[in-house]
Amino acid sequence: MKGHLCKKNWYGNKQIRFFELYQYGELKYFKDMKDFKGSIRINEHTRVIKVAKTTIKVFCSLKQKEYTLIQPDSS
Repeated sequence: MKGHLCKKNWYGNKQIRFFELYQYGELKYFKDMKDFKGSIRINEHTRVIKVAKTTIKVFCSLKQKEYTLIQPDSS
């Protein structure tokens, strides 16, 4: 699966990123579909919480980091 999501950085600013989810549970994100920025490993230790209709929070236990992912506006 792939597509664009909006992610909040640690300053609270929103950034549009291109995401790719692979079968083995890795979620990679890119700045411009080519400029790799990072990845999130989704496994049994990862917590995913739906906080709103278009927003989820993903807590990566490996990095001890929380990601906020938002569906971008259709505009």
